[in-house]
Amino acid sequence: HIPAAVIWAGIFCLWSFEYAIATPYFQKLGFSTQVALLLWCAGPLSGLLVGPIVGVFSDRCTSRFGRRRPFILGGVVCTVVAAILFASAQTVYESCRTADAQILAVVGFWLMDLSINTIQNPARALMADLCTTPEEQVTGQALIARFCGLGYLLGFAIVSFWPQGIQHLKGVYIVGIAILLSTSAVTLCLAKEKPLSAAKDAKDPQQRSGSSVHSVT
Repeated sequence: HIPAAVIWAGIFCLWSFEYAIATPYFQKLGFSTQVALLLWCAGPLSGLLVGPIVGVFSDRCTSRFGRRRPFILGGVVCTVVAAILFASAQTVYESCRTADAQILAVVGFWLMDLSINTIQNPARALMADLCTTPEEQVTGQALIARFCGLGYLLGFAIVSFWPQGIQHLKGVYIVGIAILLSTSAVTLCLAKEKPLSAAKDAKDPQQRSGSSVHSVT
């Protein structure tokens, strides 16, 4: 089940960029320290709202590509767009359009948090779907934790490569986007899940046999 866990390295690589860069970046764009810290409410709020909603819809998804992968793909695309918006605010700021740069940075930051949370819920559910026994569930969640740690290591290493990370924000996020796209491709292409109808059909014979045995007893 390693392919299902690989995407978490890309996810947490981008999280590490936010942790290392976002606050000083907001301050550079003219936000006060208090406002820059308040903007971090995006993460908890998006996790609180997006997670349950995406979970419900992915549980009921009948796409031929599976229940989880369409939502993961959509979240990845939105995350790439959000990261580009967030990093582009620096260029707008350098052209002396401070208000526009601030709006662009906030929109990109909040959209990035929303979209990353959109990826996380179905990505974790995908691992749970693929693991059929309690032992596999434990192994699968442990793999996710390992790839999360790997993503943190990659992210902070990339940021530390540029001592003035804010000055090279576009380069940082280009690398991060490349990592997210490559890890997502591994998960989306190699982690095979059954569509909802096929999964139900696979369970029906067991349910029918179980009910017949119960009726006989």
